[in-house]
Amino acid sequence: MTPTQSVIIPVRNGSNFIGEAIASALPQLAEADEIVVIDNGSTDDTVAVVRAIADPRVRLISETRPGPAAARNAGLAVARGDLVSFLDHDDYWLEGRNAGLLKALADDPAADAAYGRLRMRVEPGADDQGLAALDGTLAQSVTMLVFVFRRALLDRTGPMDETMRLGSDIDYLARLKSAGMRAAIYDGDAGVYRRHGGNITLNLAEKRQGLFGALSRNIQRRKAMR
Repeated sequence: MTPTQSVIIPVRNGSNFIGEAIASALPQLAEADEIVVIDNGSTDDTVAVVRAIADPRVRLISETRPGPAAARNAGLAVARGDLVSFLDHDDYWLEGRNAGLLKALADDPAADAAYGRLRMRVEPGADDQGLAALDGTLAQSVTMLVFVFRRALLDRTGPMDETMRLGSDIDYLARLKSAGMRAAIYDGDAGVYRRHGGNITLNLAEKRQGLFGALSRNIQRRKAMR
């Protein structure tokens, strides 16, 4: 039987990008799949934009606990799929991404996940840190955007750390690896990470702080396991 898939999209005040994110994923999903949008207290038109999408596969829920980790945890709690993908509201999938990842996963039944390459897009107004030259380039990093996970792996690992304002996704990937994640590789571009004026991690000092926090927690976990 073909496994079903849930795409989890956390969002807060993302009316300018959420429609594009959903539109990039919907055509790549099967009829039994779903997109779970978790509104995290938006005060703009985000909810109206999502509700205007006439597709029964799109579900909208509300989460009052602040932060992307809490929103992702809420989405995962209601997700029905055998497979799970995470998509931030301001990022988007590339054409053929899902088929490529699912094939890589099917070709390696022992794999817990599959991942592809990440591209960067720099929006006007986000170039205060010299980012324009990186527009369209291959990002030298891996984020949850380019993965598809088997639900069993996520259940085995547990929820994301909601105490982390920044870096909870990096921390979670480290925890997945510590839980024994085996990942198949899709040799293709899987998603686009968008940099813009509203990114929570746009400030490089804050991004470094989030990365340092995630790495520190990973080191502490490794020491505790010895």
